[in-house]
Amino acid sequence: MRNLRYKNKLSQAQLAAKLNVDQSTISNFESGRSVMTIEHVYELYLMFGEDFSCPDIWFFEQSKTKNKDECFQE
Repeated sequence: MRNLRYKNKLSQAQLAAKLNVDQSTISNFESGRSVMTIEHVYELYLMFGEDFSCPDIWFFEQSKTKNKDECFQE
């Protein structure tokens, strides 16, 4: 997340404001001291699009899946 933030020329405080969290929360995310909620992950995906990656989480566009339940099947 830190590299993506740098690439987009955002400070921790600026990214925190976009996510409605404190700057210390961004610091904790980047250092691994705390874990993002799925809402935060989704907001980051909406902000950064394909540049944002999160291991073990895949984002599907609705038109790409035949059935919304496919996202939950293994």
